Amino acid sequence: MRLRIISPDTFLYLVPSLFFAYTLMYFVIPRMILPERYVMAILSIILLIGVTAALDALLSLTILDYVRHLIADPVSAVVARQAHPPFYIQFGLAMIAGLRGSITVGGVAAAIKLMKCFYEKQQSALVLEKEKVNAELPSTFFSWISRCRRSAEQI
Repeated sequence: MRLRIISPDTFLYLVPSLFFAYTLMYFVIPRMILPERYVMAILSIILLIGVTAALDALLSLTILDYVRHLIADPVSAVVARQAHPPFYIQFGLAMIAGLRGSITVGGVAAAIKLMKCFYEKQQSALVLEKEKVNAELPSTFFSWISRCRRSAEQI
């Protein structure tokens, strides 16, 4: 029964979580963190957390509240008779409930994105180093051969 009551919450809270994660991955990280504009990145993340919390609360107080009672009222008489707490408590709880999952999803997505950027940067540095060695190798080899010839001619 609990799974039936909680499942809509899980799926509907996925929308703000995805908004948070994709905004981090495709806006904040490439445009602010990688170019090392950290102050703007911190301010953007704080603003993004606020917007995500507001989306979570809006979703919880409108759609989720309706769906919860639609599903839970026939199942549990206790839930059906429960009085609603004051609005500011509902709003705060809705923000916290949504942010808990959103920050986790966003953090994992940001970590994956940063590791990918680090890996790509490391790979490009290895390619450049390999090209440098390959460019220097023929000149070093030919200079070694000419030194060998000169020393052989002197003998």
